[in-house]
Parts: sequence; C-alpha cells; structure tokens
Amino acid sequence: MEYFYNQCNRIYRSAIGINIEMVDDAYNNKMGIYKIWFGEKYYIGSSKNISRRKGSHIATLNKLINNMQTGAASNYNILKHLFMNLDITCGYMELLQEVENEEDLSKTELMYISDCDNDENSLNYSSVATRPTGQKKINPIAIAVSDSLMNSINECVFRLYCNDKYVIIKGKSLCGSLRMVNDALENFSKKDRTEWSIDHLYYHFIGYILDQTEEVEYSASLLAMTPNPYDLLKVEQMQLWENSEDPNCLNNCFDAYIPTYNEEKGMYGWINRGQYAAFMKWKALNVPQPPELANYAPLIHIDSLSPVQVILSQNDTSLPLSQFCHQQTQKMAFCQPTSFQLSSLRVA
Repeated sequence: MEYFYNQCNRIYRSAIGINIEMVDDAYNNKMGIYKIWFGEKYYIGSSKNISRRKGSHIATLNKLINNMQTGAASNYNILKHLFMNLDITCGYMELLQEVENEEDLSKTELMYISDCDNDENSLNYSSVATRPTGQKKINPIAIAVSDSLMNSINECVFRLYCNDKYVIIKGKSLCGSLRMVNDALENFSKKDRTEWSIDHLYYHFIGYILDQTEEVEYSASLLAMTPNPYDLLKVEQMQLWENSEDPNCLNNCFDAYIPTYNEEKGMYGWINRGQYAAFMKWKALNVPQPPELANYAPLIHIDSLSPVQVILSQNDTSLPLSQFCHQQTQKMAFCQPTSFQLSSLRVA
C-alpha cells in the first residue's frame, strides 16, 4: 500500500521537515492571494494576513508528516509531493494580488485557482474557493434521521456518504454519530479553514462538503451491528485498511477510533479495558504487511473465520433495513451491507 511504501521517505522527511520563506519581506502582513512554490509545483491560497498563514502552513505540514496517511485535501497533495522530492526543504511564498477587504478574497482566489485547474503542477485539491460567512451554511445531516426505524440502529459500523465521498464510522448509535458529524460540520463552517482542527476525525470529509457549491446528497451504508464493541472495532479496522487507498475515502486516520479513556469509569467511552486490550492484540497480529514483504508473509493473519469476516466477504446488498433492526436483538447481530438514503440537502 502507498502508506507503507513511503515509510522510508516519511521518516527522512520527518527528520528534515519543511520550511516556508517569504520571497519579499514587503509581502508581510498583507491581505490577498498567495502562491507557495515547492520546487516546480505550487499551491495557491488566500488569507487576511499571509505572514500568519505562512506560519500556519509550516506548523500544519510538519505536524501532518507523521500523522497523515491518505486523504483528499491540498495538504495531502503537498505532502505526497514532498515525500517524493526529499531535496525540497523549503517552500517560497509570494503575493499574487493584494485585496482591500475580506469579501474580495474568495472571488479573487477563485479567479487564480480556476486558471490553473488543469495544471499538473498545481497542488490545490479543489478548484472551489470558500471562506466562512459566520452564518449557518448547511441543513443538519441528522435532520433526515427522524423515523423510528433509523433511530433504533445502535452499536454499528457504517459509511456516511456525501455524493461519492465517504467516511467509515463506528458509533454507539447511528443517530448520535450523525449528530456529532453535523455539529462538527456547523462548527467548521463558521471558521476560517486555517482555524480547523487538522486532527479532527472528519477533517477531510467536512472540507469536501463545505467546498461544494451545488446540491449534495447524503446516504449511509450499514456494515455491521452488534452489542460487542470488540467485534465492531475489528469491522471498523478492516474497513479502514481495505479502503486506505480509495480516493473517495476521506477518513482522517486509518486506525480504528478509540474514545478517550475515563479514569473514573475505567472505560474508553463505551468500550471497556478488556475489549480494548483484545482489539489491540488482534490489530497487532493482523496489520497488513508492506508490499516488499507481501510475498513472504500472509497479508492477514486469520486464527479462525469470525462472523465479521464472513459478513465482509458477502456482496449481497438486498437485505431489507428492517431486518437490521430485528437482528439488533440477537447476541451477534451482524448484517450484510445495505444502503439507504438520508436526504438531499443543499449547501447554502
């Protein structure tokens, strides 16, 4: 996989890091459209203060060198370029056009980005320039989850789609997970992109949604339901490994999500310590091998065929959603992947 293939480059890049310098000190503290050259390739952005934006770029890129795997965002495009070109140790930032007010930033940036939309040297992921308005930009995702059938889906792993892009999510309940994503979406929409938390689980997914200017469609594909968090963690992890190279998968991290440990309760959210320990042991035994070792060791270590693996090997998507809710009462209520529409929502 690409993630493992670039490990040596990643380690070396982590050691040397990346710096960004201003081409001309006269650009300091200007508001406008800027370009950063990384060798022959470049990134175009906008900022109310490009000096502060330079510092933000440096901090973000150096932090993501060790944490970022795959995804769909300009930072990933930049890092992929830097991993493959270790001789580039510094980017050079120039001011393309100064603007007088914040309202002109987006339309001016769009003009520059559109001009290089088909340029193979451009590292911009999106040709859409967006800036926060301070107002609620979207209808809640969870507003579509109003019927009792969907409200009854608990302890599950599912894919949440926006058009063709998706994230893999494990949740105590489907509705609760959707509300959490929606809350993050609303929070991000009110901030400048430079203020977004790059460590957020849905950083890339939210960025994709907020970049859309036309109507978007949300849907969900239910992968598994069981009251056993250990089995849910395994499903989540296998799905993340399987889709780590899929450009449509916008998960920010390809390790199964573990909630923060609560000392008082002795729990990782709703996962107890025994389930957590068992999963970490399973994960260590089953991690995919780097490509250069693939011919010498099994890709996945299998002690026995678990219910999770049986379900993930099936392709029939005809199981009615109602059967999921019936299966939820069983001890091991795994289900075949089934998709259903949440709604069609418009980005304002």
